[in-house]
Amino acid sequence: SGAEAEGLSVGQFAGRERERFGKDIWAKRAMDRMKGIALFIVDGCRSMDEIRSFRSLGGDVSIIAVHASPEVRYERLVKRGRDDAPHNTDEFDERDKRELSWGVGEVLALSDYMVVNMSDLEDFHRRSEKLLRSLR
Repeated sequence: SGAEAEGLSVGQFAGRERERFGKDIWAKRAMDRMKGIALFIVDGCRSMDEIRSFRSLGGDVSIIAVHASPEVRYERLVKRGRDDAPHNTDEFDERDKRELSWGVGEVLALSDYMVVNMSDLEDFHRRSEKLLRSLR
C-alpha cells in the first residue's frame, strides 16, 4: 500500500491524506466507487465532514455507532495481529487520541443508533442484523 511504501502506519497515512486533501477525503474516494449503488454500508467514518459528504448523495443516511470499551477494543486489535496493531496500551491510547482529533467522538455522539459490542461476534452479528432489518 501507499502507507507501507512510505514507512507509515495505516493511521499515519490516513491522517496525512486528511491533512493534504481534507477531512472527508476517504468519504469522497468511497463515493466515487458507490455511483449507481442504491444501498450501501460504510464502516469507519471518523468525522462529521465524512458524514456530510455521504449525506450529500441524498436519500436516507443513518449513522450507526459501534461501541466497545477501550479494554475490549485493545484486546481485539491485538488479537487481529495486523501490522498496524498497537504493541502496548500507550500506542493504543495514541491511536485513540489521533482518531479523536479527526472527530470520531462527534460522530459517535451524534449517531442515530448505537450497537454495543462487548460480547462475542455472534451476538454482535445478531444485534446488527436486527437493527439493519428495522431500517429497511
